Parts: sequence; structure tokens; C-alpha cells
Amino acid sequence: MDLRKSLFQLEQLSPRLARKLWELTPLMSAPLTLVMGFKVKLLTDTSVEVEIPYGRQNRNEVGQLQSSVLIAAAEYASNMLWKRHLNPELDQVRLEALQSQFFKPAFSAVRVRASLGEIEREKVLRKIRSGEEVTCELSVVVTDEKDQTVASVNGHWILKTLRPLALG
Repeated sequence: MDLRKSLFQLEQLSPRLARKLWELTPLMSAPLTLVMGFKVKLLTDTSVEVEIPYGRQNRNEVGQLQSSVLIAAAEYASNMLWKRHLNPELDQVRLEALQSQFFKPAFSAVRVRASLGEIEREKVLRKIRSGEEVTCELSVVVTDEKDQTVASVNGHWILKTLRPLALG
């Protein structure tokens, strides 16, 4: 059993402990997220929230969070949300394109939030399970400590199964 499945099962028994362990997932996924200090604050079937600290490694020469860090966190959060529903041995998720818009500089820690509607998610998953390659969009919002929008990032994702499951 992989770690992700174990965390999902633990979530049923002890949501608080599971949330603490989810905060450690950057340590287990990609070294870049470890260096940037990303912390998963919330991960449910329909939403994800990742905190980006206002650390020296994430700031530019004038002290604002670098746009590349915000984009990396948006991709990371989106990827986590989709992978929560996919089988890592059977399914593939790939970022095809990214569009970002920056509204104001961030001079504090920020939160990156993404959510999926249940109906939309189920439609996508049904198509993937039937063997279709699905292209979908997921919007991410980046907010500062005052909950003001700093940026928005729209990712265009390709999801597919490597081996369709038998129906019926």
C-alpha cells in the first residue's frame, strides 16, 4: 500500500493526525517543494490549500515573493488535488499550459487555494475510467495574510488512464 492511500485511510480515523502528516507531503514528493517550504494546510476531496512561507528563499531582491514560487505552488496544489482521486499506478496527470495573472506584490506568507466541484470532478473521473484522455482547467487563487488576492493561475491539465478499468 502506498503512503497516499494510507493517509486517506488515516484521515477517516484521525483527521487531525492526517492533516499533520499531509503537511509533510512536500518532504515526500519533490525536493523543490521542500526548499520552498510549502505546507499543505487543507486537502479534501474537493479542495486544497497550500501555504508558502515568506522565507528568504522565496523572495526576490526587493523582498516580494517571486512569481515563479507562486506559479510552482499553484501547480503543486492542483497536482495534489487531482492525484487525490487518481491511481498512481494506472493514471497520469500532466500540466499542458498555464496562464497567470498577478494583481499585487506579496510581502508576506501567502495561501494557494484550488477547488473542484463534485459534479465536474465525477464527470472527469468517469471519462478517465472509460479510457478517454480528458483536458480540463483548474483555477487557483493566491491570497496574502489579509486574504486579498495576489494572483490567479489557471492550469490546463491532461488526465488519462494508462489502462482502462473493466466496466460493469
